[in-house]
Amino acid sequence: NVTVKGLTFQNSGGDGIHISGGTGGYSENITIEDVICKNNRRNGMSVISVQHLWVRNSQFLNSNGTRPEAGVDLEPDFGTNRMVNVNFNNCKFSGNDNAGFKIAALNVNSSSTPISVTVVDCEFSNNGVAPNDHLPNAEVLIGASNFTNPVRGEVLFERATFNGSKSRILFSRKVDNAFHVTFKDCIAKNVIQSGDDAPIKFEPQIGAPNLGGFTFTNFYIEYTNNQPFMKINGSKSLILKNITGNFRIKGPNDLPVQYSNGVNPANGVNVKVTYQHIK
Repeated sequence: NVTVKGLTFQNSGGDGIHISGGTGGYSENITIEDVICKNNRRNGMSVISVQHLWVRNSQFLNSNGTRPEAGVDLEPDFGTNRMVNVNFNNCKFSGNDNAGFKIAALNVNSSSTPISVTVVDCEFSNNGVAPNDHLPNAEVLIGASNFTNPVRGEVLFERATFNGSKSRILFSRKVDNAFHVTFKDCIAKNVIQSGDDAPIKFEPQIGAPNLGGFTFTNFYIEYTNNQPFMKINGSKSLILKNITGNFRIKGPNDLPVQYSNGVNPANGVNVKVTYQHIK
């Protein structure tokens, strides 16, 4: 039952805001509203364990200094931590050295409470400026989950806008049987401005047997680099599962999904990605 409203957290030696619950516990009924987290040395906000979190009309800007350097990082420490009914509405993520929004779910598992995260009407721009320690750069980073017994749940990005980015929109190493991620009615313009990669990239964690669990509904992407809109990287033994969606792509060339390093799309299970190329 804590509300933090109308404050600016900047230039800290760590996180601007840190929401936890001690070993195995969780915070509950937390509201963050009209807040600015700027130029913090670690993350703008780290969320370790929470149930019922509402973040509204807030900005997470220019995190830099020591990893992860994200705008917001959802990063449970223990299997008993939880990420339940986590909501971001009308927030801005910009200029962070690593991702604007990151989910790191290695420390929770199938015995943990399923996660539920919703990000609605939020704006992402120019994140992934200078990722530290060779971390992947992207506006949204869905990190590797525990692939032997991953945490379940649902994550939704709805009406997100990505406007201006040196790097990718999305990078993920998530296995299919972890939480499912949906992007609905999202728009991206002027992305991968200085990159030689796709706006969306999937690449498995070392040892993971599969990759997937994504739905894209009505996603518009506009960019000028000569790259496919999606790349899936991995070995020939990798199994793709439950990657579906429809896109409208405005780019210099009509390039389909690219499968790299031996990935065989014939091994896919419920993999159906369609797109309309716009000149």
